[in-house]
Amino acid sequence: MAALDFYSLEEHTADLCLAVTGKSLEALFANAALALVDLIIPVEGLSPSGAVEVAASGEDITDVLINFLREILYLVNAKRLAPCRVAISSLSQTGVDARLGVDEAGLGIYGMEQEIKAVTYHGASIEQKNGFWKAKLIMDV
Repeated sequence: MAALDFYSLEEHTADLCLAVTGKSLEALFANAALALVDLIIPVEGLSPSGAVEVAASGEDITDVLINFLREILYLVNAKRLAPCRVAISSLSQTGVDARLGVDEAGLGIYGMEQEIKAVTYHGASIEQKNGFWKAKLIMDV
């Protein structure tokens, strides 16, 4: 079971299926970013030593979330930064801006537990149900 209580992994044939919840759409985006990082390196052991601005756009809210998570994945894989705090500055059906608190030494100290290659469109969904926002995302591992 995941250390953070706002996401879980669901059965999927070859990849990881991530199910994330949030009390608002902004919380869903923040939780999805932290869940993605937590799959790679446990977020609970990290603390911010720097900050990064991230922006993503898309044709609809699901596309925006996928592109946002792809930006997070780029920071982890290419820049070796470990986001551990997420503040959504603005969010619309076609774009998101966020400020991320990053642990600049996190990946160097802890290393990766799981390699995530990509966030895919396959099976991606966002819905509001029973007062919560929920997203399902397939990660290519």
